[in-house]
Amino acid sequence: MNKVGKTIQKFFTYGTLRSGSDLPEEMKHLLINDNYKLTFYNAYLTHCKLFLDENNKYPILRYNKEEYDENQIVKGNIIESTNFEETLKNFDEWEDYPKLYDRIVVEAINIDKNNEKEEVILYIRDLDMIYLNDLPYDDYLEYLKCKKYLK
Repeated sequence: MNKVGKTIQKFFTYGTLRSGSDLPEEMKHLLINDNYKLTFYNAYLTHCKLFLDENNKYPILRYNKEEYDENQIVKGNIIESTNFEETLKNFDEWEDYPKLYDRIVVEAINIDKNNEKEEVILYIRDLDMIYLNDLPYDDYLEYLKCKKYLK
């Protein structure tokens, strides 16, 4: 969590925890909670690509500066919380950290703050590429809208 003596207290989310996502009932307590208030900023990451898990149910982000260039982006939200520790605890539980997901610190571009660069926590899952299905979108919510439209 600490990087050169700094504590990172913002998150980047690209999938189901994004603002505007159609949250399942069992997830709503993560974003609407009496213990904290969340603020969402439109943002994106570079050097990454979106995939779907083997069941085509959840988005998976692969972040790799050697594999993907700065023009390969994924859109999402930077999330700030009024109670970082409680939010971290809830997000860790939801993402099954450290068993299923790991946390890394990356630089996100905050669109709502004049493209300011901010260090954020990203939950990342290292899966073998065999289990991932390519997602030809840089925005998971846009993919869901198109998927609904095409049904």
